[in-house]
Amino acid sequence: MKAKHLVILITACLLQFSANAQAVKYTVKPATIMKNYDSFMSYYQNHLKLQENFIPYDENLKPISKDIFFKRVMGGNVLPLRITYKGQLPEYQLYKTKPTDDIKTMLTQIAKAEYGYYKTVDHPFPKFNYTDINGKVYSSENTKGKILILKAWDLSCKPCIAEMPELNKIVKKYAARKDILFVSLAADPKAPLKKFAKRVKFDYAIAPVTWPYLKENLHALGVPLHWVVNKKGVTTTMSYDYHDMLAALDKEASAN
Repeated sequence: MKAKHLVILITACLLQFSANAQAVKYTVKPATIMKNYDSFMSYYQNHLKLQENFIPYDENLKPISKDIFFKRVMGGNVLPLRITYKGQLPEYQLYKTKPTDDIKTMLTQIAKAEYGYYKTVDHPFPKFNYTDINGKVYSSENTKGKILILKAWDLSCKPCIAEMPELNKIVKKYAARKDILFVSLAADPKAPLKKFAKRVKFDYAIAPVTWPYLKENLHALGVPLHWVVNKKGVTTTMSYDYHDMLAALDKEASAN
């Protein structure tokens, strides 16, 4: 009798697994994604949208937390495979793979960036106390009730400096709005930043910080990086593209 029950149980499990497998539809087949680096990047650019709300599953289609999902992908040995399963929100399943070194490196970087976004956007911005190169203090307390625009950068970053004229235009656009503050977080000492400010026009406040602070506290993987923090102290945008910041700022400014 026990043997009969065991056979029934195993058969039921196999049928369930088979049903799950048949129910899943891959947006792009894993073999196609992992064919080469270009194929992987095509999948990433066209189908991997991890900043939207989604349902994560493990390899066996068991729902898991996003924390676990992102940390697994960071290891570089599982692919976040876009699937259609229950058809509600977008869905991703972890898929074990053996990527080439270049794909593994990119996969890890993507996961770290998306994890930083997940831990930052729609969450309160971490408490802070910045002092700019002119001695003015910007803190969680004295910026309450204001829209805060932040940019991370450093003196060695050419794209960071190249975008400054466009950022100055944004500051000018909102010059009459005393409820909007622009503060840059520069991973450099105060002295060279003061020299830079004499040579280059940059209308953000410039506050010296450290790279460990940017990486560990603000989930920065590189620069330039922009944040928009609303009047409630909640981060609404985190992006390496200032155009995203501007779109979010316009939205916040029009609503307040």
